[in-house]
Amino acid sequence: MSAGDLRPLTGQPVIVTGHSLGAARAAVMCGLMVADGAAPAARVVFGEPKPGLMDFAERIKDVPARSYRNGDALHHDLVTDVPFSFPPLQYVHPTPIVPDLGGANWRPVLAHGRVRLPPYRTL
Repeated sequence: MSAGDLRPLTGQPVIVTGHSLGAARAAVMCGLMVADGAAPAARVVFGEPKPGLMDFAERIKDVPARSYRNGDALHHDLVTDVPFSFPPLQYVHPTPIVPDLGGANWRPVLAHGRVRLPPYRTL
């Protein structure tokens, strides 16, 4: 299925989401949708590994997004650290990681056809 295949199925804004490997796949799907001219309304992921390089992150930067993980900078889900980066390949998260889900209001709000995500803390 391609991003273009989704267009007839979606009469509403699309929010792409996933967990762990599914989070990385959600980022790739987001990139495909942007390339197809049908960008999703938002991307909300949990425990996301680094899905691509800087050029990939640049491609999806205009899509509102949140990336959550349990823990803090020292004690957290290690999946969010892979793949490891070695020059010249620098894998990145396209969105800053929100480190702690405890009490976070992560639900996106749809208003006037646009998704508004709540503010978050960065690492």
